[in-house]
Amino acid sequence: IVDMNLGDGKGTEIVRELRKKRSKETLPVLLLSTSQLSEDVEAAEAAGATKYIVKNDDPELFFAAVTAGITSLI
Repeated sequence: IVDMNLGDGKGTEIVRELRKKRSKETLPVLLLSTSQLSEDVEAAEAAGATKYIVKNDDPELFFAAVTAGITSLI
């Protein structure tokens, strides 16, 4: 699980580095963000994220989204 916006850089850079070492089949990556902008979703996909999950203000909805994302990868 990687956050899109990190203090020292974008989460997409971490995903790109992970993808250089491991494929989607061997290392699923959930990228989390507060952004719903299509360009951010596209950047996550281009970097190699397996799933893109939008964080929201409702902790239960967020937990459900993350759980569903993880479950779909198993």
